[in-house]
Amino acid sequence: MRFTAANEHGDAGIDANYEDRQHSTRDVLGVDTDNDGEVDSFFVQFNYLARNAVINGNALAMIARGVRTPADFTGIRSGSSLLLEIDDPDTLGVYRVALRTTTNDWDTVYTLTGSTAGVFPCNPTGALYVSVARVDSTNIESLFSIEKIILISATEEAGEEAAEKPIRLFQNRPNPFDESTWISFWVNEVPSYRQATIQVIDMGGKVIQELPVVLKQGMNEVMYTHGYGVRGAFQYVLLIDGKAVDARKMVFAN
Repeated sequence: MRFTAANEHGDAGIDANYEDRQHSTRDVLGVDTDNDGEVDSFFVQFNYLARNAVINGNALAMIARGVRTPADFTGIRSGSSLLLEIDDPDTLGVYRVALRTTTNDWDTVYTLTGSTAGVFPCNPTGALYVSVARVDSTNIESLFSIEKIILISATEEAGEEAAEKPIRLFQNRPNPFDESTWISFWVNEVPSYRQATIQVIDMGGKVIQELPVVLKQGMNEVMYTHGYGVRGAFQYVLLIDGKAVDARKMVFAN
């Protein structure tokens, strides 16, 4: 078992001035900072570590109860509303519905009670990722389901999104990112093509990397690994037979 902070320090660099405050087996147990013969610093915030241990212990106990994740769910977006229906043979009657857009964490978690179907407010445009969990009679949650991306089904999207694009590039996730990120795009109908690539370009126009992709109907995803040591904004472009179909901006920050 490993205890960590949510956002660790250090970028795994190798230059002479690199500093990393993560602990390893090479660390000394403690240090006498005032030379009085007593070890007075252990490089650990013990109160934080104690709280972290309690949280992890509670999480393990909840998992051990074996509350099952719902079998499946379906969702439809219309304007600023998400219509969700959960497939749950156990029908415990209480569910958590987690929504996020382009953040690493959930934007909102809703509780659905007494029904397997509900309507929830959501962003009217852009990507929406949804996952669900079941809650038992003692208020213990199951593990959350695998996320699904719910596309907009209404015909009233504003601006460029109003037209049903045959291919639509989504915002990478997570963004900003610190080593690798998922790039997703939706294909309504696979066109006739010879070559398709995701091209990553810096803000000066230099091509950093090209990722070959095979187009398939529905959701397509590719992982882009940027590595460490470089910061800034980049663009990623979907090209089909050398023609740019769609482009978005992403941020690398470690």
